[in-house]
Amino acid sequence: MEKRVIITIALCIAVLVGWVAIERLFFPPGPPAPTPPPTAQAPAPPSAPTVPPAAPQQPPAAPQQPSAAAQQPPAAAQQGRPPEQRVTVQREGLYRAVFSSYGGSPVEFTLLNPQYKVTVEGKDVPINMVRPEAAFPPFAVTFMTAGGANERSDFDLAPDAAWTQEPSSDPNVLVYGVDIGGVHVTKKWELPSSGYRVGLTVTVENRGSAKPVDHHLIMTMSGWQDPSVKPGGFLSFGKRQNTSSGECDLAGKVHRLGLDDSISKPFGEAGDVKWVGIGEQYFTSALAFAPVAEGRYCTVHGEPNGRLYARAVFPSRSVAQGQKVEYAMAGFVGPKLLGQLDAVTVGGVDANLGASVNYTLEWLARPMLWVLQKIQRVTINWGLAIIVITILLKALLFYPNQRSMRSAKKMAALKPQLDKLKERSGDDKQAFYLAQQKLFKENGVSMFGGCLPMLLQMPIYFAFYSMLGNAVEIYHARFIPPMDDLTASFAPLAIATGVLMFVQQKISPTSPDSQQQKMMMYMMPVMFMVFTLFLPSGLTLYILTNTLLTMAQQWWINRSEPTPAPTGKSKTGKPAGAKPARA
Repeated sequence: MEKRVIITIALCIAVLVGWVAIERLFFPPGPPAPTPPPTAQAPAPPSAPTVPPAAPQQPPAAPQQPSAAAQQPPAAAQQGRPPEQRVTVQREGLYRAVFSSYGGSPVEFTLLNPQYKVTVEGKDVPINMVRPEAAFPPFAVTFMTAGGANERSDFDLAPDAAWTQEPSSDPNVLVYGVDIGGVHVTKKWELPSSGYRVGLTVTVENRGSAKPVDHHLIMTMSGWQDPSVKPGGFLSFGKRQNTSSGECDLAGKVHRLGLDDSISKPFGEAGDVKWVGIGEQYFTSALAFAPVAEGRYCTVHGEPNGRLYARAVFPSRSVAQGQKVEYAMAGFVGPKLLGQLDAVTVGGVDANLGASVNYTLEWLARPMLWVLQKIQRVTINWGLAIIVITILLKALLFYPNQRSMRSAKKMAALKPQLDKLKERSGDDKQAFYLAQQKLFKENGVSMFGGCLPMLLQMPIYFAFYSMLGNAVEIYHARFIPPMDDLTASFAPLAIATGVLMFVQQKISPTSPDSQQQKMMMYMMPVMFMVFTLFLPSGLTLYILTNTLLTMAQQWWINRSEPTPAPTGKSKTGKPAGAKPARA
């Protein structure tokens, strides 16, 4: 039996390590490349999707290919356009945004908080939220020009068209305008001095046409995902930091599509589109909209070259001569700080941007994050805050844990009698089961007594795991040297966790099932050690702290509560487990 257990453990370890080695060899995660400001020659993007908002049951059509002129080399594509003008807006400690007259959008959005950085070739580089590999900068304004007669706009506008900066008396406001025949389109940016929220108002004004001008506004958030980096499997937690997804909030339900899914099964649906964006594990670029009665159309799709698009298609509007239509929006570019995301409103209505954080059991995860933040204000250190909240959770779950441990102790005391029952029953499993149930009943042991408390705790554990896995607060947060990033794995901590779990199994009551006992004793600590080798160290710190507290509680039970003597009668009529009388 022991030989088979050892072979099983060895095979499991070999499979786990082999799988991780294959992933690391063929799909190396690597840090995301820094994103320097793009050149003035922005590549022309594919045109807007041709699916009308009135037909939500149909999937979005494939984006049209760029025109022949758009496929020319960048130098030729720029001929006939005024030179590019750039404006830099900097908010100390938050970001540096560089706006280009080509598209009237930011071509650089660098986060200035030293916590938000990536390591490239041994150097820490600030994160730029705008990827130069994308088809065009985010917050692109275009108009639907394909489809039926009632779906086409009366004018066209390329996402990288040359806009003109217009005067503004407010230093926190940046205005770009462009004329298309008799139509004047403006993008008004509001850049507050605090936070990562930015305001955006798009205005379509009919200045010349005697007849009403019809238009379908399309707002596009574009991004890029390295096609060689695939979403990680069960053990590849770090890859989530290096993968992006196109996102659309439709009536409060967020649809997330990674690169592969957005290529094979692009998403398109009409309804109450609250926001669209390109999101990562800890950061997001999103655009939220004011509510409209007619509803909008939302699409998410990608290209094999890694480009991602999340679009919102507005209902058709008609603008009479001398009139204008305004579209109020709010953008968010930066870390997924839940407080700031929740505070974003458009037209006085909650934008629901907090849903961009992909929580499991959000109703539990959110309060846990709030408690963790309050603890950190006292401890100053996020690692210490994780330890303290783990202690609080352990105290909260003390009673169910106590019941589970007592049940396990009672069951371990019945092992000799269970062995005799198994020997007498032979191959008759039904007889053994009935005798086992009777024995458990006589001794007040429930087969589910140890499992039920654990099941009650599972939602808390899942929510806490999800909260830590999405908390940008611990991104590059230092605990103690050399643990300088609680979102990165730390091998010594994982090994210590495996060793402590082995010690915990040694002091825990032995299972009546000898094979199960060996599996718990040897396999579980090894599996958890391999498992935590690839976990963020913040999560591993929680597991290690929880293991230490469980060991302390088990030691206290073993010391304060003696093992109960089994009751019941044997075939001889003597109490079960009684010693034979001396001659």
